[in-house]
Amino acid sequence: MARKKAPSGTASPRRSAAVSVAPEERERMVAIAAYYRAERRSFAPGDELRDWLEAETEVEGLLAAPKRKAPVKRAVASPSKPAAEPKARLPAEPKAKAARKRKTAI
Repeated sequence: MARKKAPSGTASPRRSAAVSVAPEERERMVAIAAYYRAERRSFAPGDELRDWLEAETEVEGLLAAPKRKAPVKRAVASPSKPAAEPKARLPAEPKAKAARKRKTAI
């Protein structure tokens, strides 16, 4: 079956996952991002507009991107790979053993 196109002017399924924030909050986020960009260039004059525009692009990308959880690594043995053996503990240092023996002897 052929896939129907969404009518123009409606949000695509990917855009529906975008985070919605108030315009004031978005502007605050852009201002903070622009500040950090200016700080990275030691606040040299002349690039303030570029800092702001790049910060807007960055914030829009963050708000539009769906949040993905990091994959959880689990210690499950796969059929092709045996479970890992627990690591052997290293023997205690001789000085530590001697100190423990002295404490128990007293």
